[in-house]
Amino acid sequence: MLRHVGFLFCFAFGLTLLGLYVAGFIMYLSYVPQGLRSRTWPSVVGHVQQSQTASYGRGSILHVEYEFQVNGVDYASSRFRFSPKNGPSTGEAPWENFAPGKDVTVFYNADNPNQCVIEPGVSAGVWFQIAGMAAVLALFLGISWSSLRRAPAKRGAESSTGAVN
Repeated sequence: MLRHVGFLFCFAFGLTLLGLYVAGFIMYLSYVPQGLRSRTWPSVVGHVQQSQTASYGRGSILHVEYEFQVNGVDYASSRFRFSPKNGPSTGEAPWENFAPGKDVTVFYNADNPNQCVIEPGVSAGVWFQIAGMAAVLALFLGISWSSLRRAPAKRGAESSTGAVN
């Protein structure tokens, strides 16, 4: 009985981890359609209102807030790119280009200018994360499938040896 409780706990814990992993994978995948569409968006000159660095474990990211105008309507955003890391890191771009008052090219969705970015497309980092996560997920599913396919044969062998004794 206690053995079954331990198995059920481990199974539930594993399913929870798998669910979180798949949710993260889907989150990364959600950046791809927007990023690909943004490569064809029109552009306009915007102005940096504020920029500041945010430190994290492996470096710093620049957070840029900018304003721009489309058909006489003012818009503001801080979306740099379609990526969880929403801004250039230390080695990616000269931060002086994003100092307050500087002009930046803003790419915007013509149907909804509130959807806009400074860097259109899908960053290499997102593609790398998706490829890595897909490989791990494929490995997990392959191991699971292999285990499930072999399990009935294993059970059949155990029952036939049990009948001989």
